[in-house]
Formats: sequence, structure tokens, C-alpha cells
Amino acid sequence: MKRTILLCLIVSLSIMGYAQKKKLPIEGAWQLVQMQKVSGDTKVTIFPGEYTGSDIVLVSNHHFLSVGLFKKDTITINNYVGVSYTIEGNHLEETIL
Repeated sequence: MKRTILLCLIVSLSIMGYAQKKKLPIEGAWQLVQMQKVSGDTKVTIFPGEYTGSDIVLVSNHHFLSVGLFKKDTITINNYVGVSYTIEGNHLEETIL
């Protein structure tokens, strides 16, 4: 009897260990389509607009990586950002790597 209970406990713990974790709906690879600058209640779209170029964002469970190239007038800006993040409800906390 003890062996049966122990075996059932081991099997159930093994199954729970392999259960898939819930993925965030934003996980994956994304192309930037709009960037806004926010100051108080004022929002200004700067891409596309002031800047041209492109940016790709890769999002995983706790990290995201942004890689791109932007141009404004004669200035070229390389964009490389790595961030770890946590989300709790509607609160997002980022740590720039």
C-alpha cells in the first residue's frame, strides 16, 4: 500500500513538472510599427515620422531584445537594447542589461 501511494506521488509530481507554463501573449518576434514620445499628457509619434528605418523586437518570458537602425536627417542611430522584465498585473518593471 505504501509503495502504491509513493508511486502515485512520484508520477503526479513528474506530470506536474512537465506541465507547460502559460505563455505571455506578446512572446515572439515583432517588427516595430510605431514609436511614441510621451511627455505628460502629450504623445508625439516619432516613428514613422521624425525617424525612418526599422527595428525588430524579440520577446521571451522574462527578456526582450530590440535591434534596429534609425535615421533622422543625416544622423544614423544604431539601436541595440537588451532588457529583463517582470510583469505583475498592469505593472511592468524593466532592467536594462
